Amino acid sequence: MEQATERRDKSAYRIYILALLLLINSLSHADRHVFSVLIPSIKDEFGATDSLLGLIGGPGFIVSYVLFSIPLARLADRKSRRAVLALSAMLWSAATAACGAATSLFQLGLSRLTVGIGEAGGMPPAQSMLSDLYDERKRSGAMGILSSSTYLGVVLGMMGGATIAAAWGWRAAFFALAIPGFPLAILLWITGARGAKAA
Repeated sequence: MEQATERRDKSAYRIYILALLLLINSLSHADRHVFSVLIPSIKDEFGATDSLLGLIGGPGFIVSYVLFSIPLARLADRKSRRAVLALSAMLWSAATAACGAATSLFQLGLSRLTVGIGEAGGMPPAQSMLSDLYDERKRSGAMGILSSSTYLGVVLGMMGGATIAAAWGWRAAFFALAIPGFPLAILLWITGARGAKAA
């Protein structure tokens, strides 16, 4: 009886962590893609050219993301995956909020660069955590669910961001996507797996 209860508890915990990681990584992709739908509004306010905004939204994000992906993945392997992911989520959420508060194109560009740094620490620790929690029979299914965060994030960022921007302005769209990242990161920090083995 105790073993059956323990198995149910472990199964419920694995599902909980998977759902939490799915939400966090969906927000990561939403924060990443919302910029593209807000370009017309940002352009009108700052009088920026399409090429400059394309530089901020594209290379401005991608370069920092690429440069920090491997170092943060290595840090997660050597230290705490939970800590790296939680702190990364805090960073990209704060940077997304900073995009909404930007008063110049320089501030906006710096904020987007920081979003890239934060999001570089998102997926690798999440995949590693799931590898510990799920055995070989269930791991591919868990990874498949986690990978769906890419598409959920695109829908949330582009459709949700556009809807919010139409109602309350482009700055509100950044704030709305940034805010949920903080409680989710804290929840992961408090309850996240610390090396639990698959069962």
